[in-house]
Amino acid sequence: MKKNDLKEKPPRRTKKFLLISVIALTVVLFISHILWTNSGSNEWTLVQDENGIKIWTLKTPGSCLKQVKAKMRLKSSIDDILYFLKSDATVQDLGIKDWKMFEKVEQGTFYSAYYSYKVDLPFPIGTRDFVLQMHHSQDPKTKAVEVNVLAAPAKTHPIENIERVKIMNDIYKLTPLPNGEVDFEVIADADIGGNIPYFVKNVVLTNVWSYNMNMVRDLLKKDKYKSAKAN
Repeated sequence: MKKNDLKEKPPRRTKKFLLISVIALTVVLFISHILWTNSGSNEWTLVQDENGIKIWTLKTPGSCLKQVKAKMRLKSSIDDILYFLKSDATVQDLGIKDWKMFEKVEQGTFYSAYYSYKVDLPFPIGTRDFVLQMHHSQDPKTKAVEVNVLAAPAKTHPIENIERVKIMNDIYKLTPLPNGEVDFEVIADADIGGNIPYFVKNVVLTNVWSYNMNMVRDLLKKDKYKSAKAN
């Protein structure tokens, strides 16, 4: 056996080991993805109950991303909350840019409008472009209001070099309580898109919605949202 052959064997073995390792890792990741995608009880699981805010998550078989449900009581009125959700007065408080409302329709207690805006999210997410349809109506007996916020990515032309959110189906349920408070519940089913792995998105869901709910509660204490008329 030549000396050159002895020198060549270790690198070849290393390459072979690396190739086998990559193939094995790929297989493991693929199997893990299949198992995760097909898993799920399709039932809500309570994951946080702090500071008057409850948060649940739900995993549906066939979906990679979890849904979130968050709930709290607010010392506010339904009119004030609707004003907060729909008004351009909220833009500055939420860090929204280029806010625009169009195709607004109001018929009795029914409301529908399209909104577009951009939000600068933390690295590595970057800027996201939103085009949404919001519509709501009120139950004449219970006075409860259901607000639906849906992604409408094809409603306007895409913006070059900015990721547009294509999946959003959020439902806000506002139920008046006998003591003058409002039961505020949101069920969120959304995907901010981009190259962020779905397991990372699932991990941060609870913290994101804990922050969102606390922010809503704090902002509704501001004078500009009190005794507001929804429009």
